[in-house]
Amino acid sequence: MKKIFTLSLLAIASLSFAQSFQITLDKKVVSGTTITQKIYPDAKTIIDFGITNKSNVAKQYKVTRTLISPAKVGDGYDIYFCTGNRCYGPNDTVVFVSDTIGIEAGAVLPIPGDGNSYGILTHFNAGPGACVDHVVSYKIWDIEKPTDFAEVKINYTCSTGIKGYDLGDISPGYPNPAKGLITIDYNLKNAPKNAKVVFYDMLGKMVKETPIVNQQGAVKINVADLHTGFYFYNFIVDGKTNNARKLIISAN
Repeated sequence: MKKIFTLSLLAIASLSFAQSFQITLDKKVVSGTTITQKIYPDAKTIIDFGITNKSNVAKQYKVTRTLISPAKVGDGYDIYFCTGNRCYGPNDTVVFVSDTIGIEAGAVLPIPGDGNSYGILTHFNAGPGACVDHVVSYKIWDIEKPTDFAEVKINYTCSTGIKGYDLGDISPGYPNPAKGLITIDYNLKNAPKNAKVVFYDMLGKMVKETPIVNQQGAVKINVADLHTGFYFYNFIVDGKTNNARKLIISAN
């Protein structure tokens, strides 16, 4: 009986310290860890974290983004993120806190099939010639109980090589600027199981996605439905991403 009582106390203690939120990357739990991510001059780096409300009640949460080292955004860098259904533009505040977002009991963000929902979609954009290591943390926390939180840190490390995985030969989209169809020629190293071209606006919101079926060929994408302005796009193959490229949509 004494052993049972002791185990019960341990179970209660464990429950009292249980955290409601969980942060994932590629379906792996990364809460409480540091992710190392290479950065490249004149390139955009996106990390798409998922978040889960593991509790049995709805939560109101905020996300705090903290610049740890250096405690500032240098010239030529943009650091920002999206969460819930909102994106926040580049901000050089050392500690930036999101608006309050709601998440249902047991819910997962981003919502599958909903391109307007986000877990924590992080952006790190380095301008031409900009390459300095940064450490940035993202913490999701319950506004009614700030000690109930999950956090992940990103260690951005400078690299002067070519950004992204070596997926094969992938041409820039052309013509650029564009107003109708663009073409991307590609010859992948391996036959893809899940490949696509994903377009993002300047705030990092996904605005278009086109599937890729073959290992090589030329994919033609109609961008006439995009508003005039600047966009970024990635070629994503089986979870691996090549360097982000810029596309200009022209009015004429």
